Amino acid sequence: MIKQARKASAYGRIRGLLWYQGESECGNRDNVVLYTQRMHAIFSAIRQDLGIPDLPIIFVQLGPNPHEPGFEYWHDLQVKQQSIADSEPPWIDMVTAEDLHAISPANPHHLDQPSQIILGGRMADAMYQIMP
Repeated sequence: MIKQARKASAYGRIRGLLWYQGESECGNRDNVVLYTQRMHAIFSAIRQDLGIPDLPIIFVQLGPNPHEPGFEYWHDLQVKQQSIADSEPPWIDMVTAEDLHAISPANPHHLDQPSQIILGGRMADAMYQIMP
């Protein structure tokens, strides 16, 4: 990711980062326990590696809970994500996907197209609000 970002910066200034991840963390309690610490560390490392200490970051809170085996800690991770947002770290904000819709019951981890469009709008609005 850093390598690609550095390549892209040859064509313009990097103005922000959109981060959407976490599903795979939900099957392991230890990952959830360490999630906040790890997210702060990775966001800090990305900023340091890119040399942009005030890089605005918008991250997405996981979508609707699929209530499936292997994802037992989905809700717990959503709570951790909310706690990161509530702590108001500098230049970081969260948007939620919790109220959006999955593609289908057979694919409950990914959002359908209308939901992705809504989420994209939320991320754009949030980024606009925190950009310097």
